[in-house]
Amino acid sequence: HTRLQGDWSSDVCSSDLTGKAEPSNPTDVVVLFDTSASQTGEFRSRANEALNGLLEKARRNDRFQLTAVDVDCVPLAEGFATAAADQTRSSLLSLDARTPLGSTDIIAIVDSAVELFEPSAAPRAIVYIGDGPGLNGIDVADFQRIIERLRSKRISFSSIGIGPRINWACLAALANATGGMLLVPDATVSARDAGSRLGSLRSEEHTSELQSPCNLVC
Repeated sequence: HTRLQGDWSSDVCSSDLTGKAEPSNPTDVVVLFDTSASQTGEFRSRANEALNGLLEKARRNDRFQLTAVDVDCVPLAEGFATAAADQTRSSLLSLDARTPLGSTDIIAIVDSAVELFEPSAAPRAIVYIGDGPGLNGIDVADFQRIIERLRSKRISFSSIGIGPRINWACLAALANATGGMLLVPDATVSARDAGSRLGSLRSEEHTSELQSPCNLVC
């Protein structure tokens, strides 16, 4: 297992986005970039660095769809494009123009993100950049439902935890149950390095190696 945060020990991190170690087909990735009110100042800058690291290290044929998320998931372009495509550059400019507002509704944004994937045999992954939902909790039944939805559609959920109050339990549970990773930049690992780590991974289609849903509650 990979651990990328200096003083945090957990088994939620897997060897790559989907729990497999060897390269396979190009992956379709929906990036959920948190634009809620908590993502301002230094946190917004670090989130941008993480996103840049992710795209810089992406494989040539991996395809991305960038979204801005808070109470909803807003796609910044139509469909998927490679990291170097003009569409992706345009999405980055649109993202820069968004003002941080509202809160993070993890249930709504995951439900919306799942719908963005096109019918395809390509491996699929979601990468979230932010601090997760508020620490006051979300409905357990809703949370279990989105985990089962991700698992049934073979979509891994990975996060780069950036923000003033990271909801460890929620992001860790999503990663653990879907074969994803939770990376948290700290004094020893920069935000760009965390993004690069995810971007350079070689994802494969999910198999039975997916973890069982855990009992962590957001």
